[in-house]
Amino acid sequence: MTFDPQQFSIKKQFGSDWFVIRPAKTSDRELVWEGYQNAPKEFFRQITEITRKMVEYWYPLDREIDFEQALPFNVMLLNEKKQEKAFAGNMTLGFTKNNRFCHTTTMGMGVLPKFQGRGIGSFLTELSIKIARAKPGIVRLQLQVCATNPARKIYTKYSYKEEGVLRKNWLYSDGTLDDMITMGIIFPEKLELLKKKKEE
Repeated sequence: MTFDPQQFSIKKQFGSDWFVIRPAKTSDRELVWEGYQNAPKEFFRQITEITRKMVEYWYPLDREIDFEQALPFNVMLLNEKKQEKAFAGNMTLGFTKNNRFCHTTTMGMGVLPKFQGRGIGSFLTELSIKIARAKPGIVRLQLQVCATNPARKIYTKYSYKEEGVLRKNWLYSDGTLDDMITMGIIFPEKLELLKKKKEE
């Protein structure tokens, strides 16, 4: 069965506003850049600061986004006519073709500050698990989060397990350091399928 990321697209209300959550499109480029550019500096304290060059790389104009390399789901704010008018955040699953790690996907997530506190982060966390479980060949879902990041509680709530600590791994702009926590989920039923496939 072919894996179709569009099956996870959904329109959903968070707070008083409606949003569409769907796979990213190259045409999202300007709204994504506008969202990150207008975000307060403190938003980038515990994530990598987003530059124009990064956004242009993620949303190329000369080709489609390669969903086999990275599968980004964007959260887009809708206006009264249900047209997309702003980028609110996203969740991305990254993949590798390296044989030793091809069964693993790495999740990254961010919700712009003015859209936080509505449950979008929780929804995206749950979505990451649904997509990883549905994607053939993926047995392990993982992420890294700063020890002091409030999102750590959300990940724990949705079954991510803390697996290890990279001590003093994250350097803040003021020179202070933070630990990075590795978290993960294993899909046991898919682990058995992977073993059978390797034995064939």
